Amino acid sequence: MHTKFPFKLCKAGCDADFAIAHTLEWREKYKPWLMTPSALIENEKGWIYHRGYAKNPYVKDNREAGSTMVWFRPGLQKINDSEAYTRTLINTFDKAIADAFTRSNERIGKINVVLDCTGFGFSFIPRLSDAVRTLTMLQDHFPGKLGMLIVANVQGGGGMVLKMIMPLLPASVRYKIRILPTDQEECLELLKVMIDEKYIPDWLGGSDSFKFDKRSYYNQDDSRGRYWSEEEGREYLVTMPYHA
Repeated sequence: MHTKFPFKLCKAGCDADFAIAHTLEWREKYKPWLMTPSALIENEKGWIYHRGYAKNPYVKDNREAGSTMVWFRPGLQKINDSEAYTRTLINTFDKAIADAFTRSNERIGKINVVLDCTGFGFSFIPRLSDAVRTLTMLQDHFPGKLGMLIVANVQGGGGMVLKMIMPLLPASVRYKIRILPTDQEECLELLKVMIDEKYIPDWLGGSDSFKFDKRSYYNQDDSRGRYWSEEEGREYLVTMPYHA
């Protein structure tokens, strides 16, 4: 069995055993469940978190088989620390995938991401090298986990970032991207088709008034949500330079 992951090492194809070993090594050294003090500060405003699940037309109960929803609002936070920013994003995806597996009794491990570009200006745009490094980790170690990327309120800097990132994405990911209309009523109607309605946030016209609280969000699982040192969070830069 062959695969093209990890992305940079296996363009011509690799044995699946190699890809699995590479991801196990990354999980051991990067520790995606780990949140450092700087990462906790970076997500003070809750620019990214997972909550709720998508609709699944093939089941009666979306909770049992709906992809976990990740809410990504990069316009809330300029990047202060690129390493902490990347870790926050990776950590959220890792937790969301684990949530999907748990709810579905290990049948479905996918996430749907809602990217809200409100407030996102040119000063929020990440460095290209940081964007490439983050995308490489996602492609190498979470292949096939993205169900859909739903983009709302595309404007200015948000449109520029999409143009910058799109060429870096494989075709299998590009076809999963849905750009919502700018009209709020039309946007809400489309969201209702894709997402369990009780989890559509009020900032997108829905009824969910959830307010992100850093302390409660990251303490939901004591064994994987506790504070770690900066040294532990960055030691992979030495032990696994492929992702440095």
